[in-house]
Amino acid sequence: MNTHKDSAHIHNTIRTLEAVITRNPSDAQAHCTLGDAYFDIEDYHSSIKEYKNAIALDPSNAHAHYLLGTVYGTLERDTEAIETFCKSISLDPDAPKAHYWLGYVYTNNKRIDEAKRCFQQAVDIDPHFAEAHYFIALLDILTGNIGKAMEKYELLKTLAPDLAEKLYNDEIDRK
Repeated sequence: MNTHKDSAHIHNTIRTLEAVITRNPSDAQAHCTLGDAYFDIEDYHSSIKEYKNAIALDPSNAHAHYLLGTVYGTLERDTEAIETFCKSISLDPDAPKAHYWLGYVYTNNKRIDEAKRCFQQAVDIDPHFAEAHYFIALLDILTGNIGKAMEKYELLKTLAPDLAEKLYNDEIDRK
C-alpha cells in the first residue's frame, strides 16, 4: 500500500464486501476477496478468518486453501502453511503458485529436496515462472551444482533479467 488513497480504497472495498457478505453469507468468493483485502492491509487475523469461512462454505476451493496458505507462510506458521498448500495442491495439482509457495516454505525449513521438487513442479506447469526458476538456481548453488545454476541463470536472463542479475550478484559471483 503506497498512499493514503490506496488505504482509503481498500477500506472502502472492505466495507463493500462486508455488506455483500451480510446480504449473502454463503458467498465463498466474497469471503476470499475480503480475505485478500485484509491481507493487503496486513490484518492477517481477519484474512485467515475470511479464508477459513470460504473453505467452510466450499471445502473443494483449491484457491481458498492456497490463499490461506500464503497467510500462514507470511506469518511463518510453517506447519499450517505446509498442510494448507498440500491440500490446495491435492485439489488442483496444476496450480504453479501453490507448488512454488510450498517450495518456499520447505526452503525456509531447510527441506531442500522437497523444496526443489516443488519449484520444479511449478516450472513444469508454467515454464515461464521466473521466481521458481530463481529458487531452483539458489538451491543448485546451495547443493554445489553450479553448472545447473548457470543454466537457470541463462534462462533467467531472458525470463526476468532483474532476477538473473540478483542471482549473479548475490550468489554466483561469490562462488
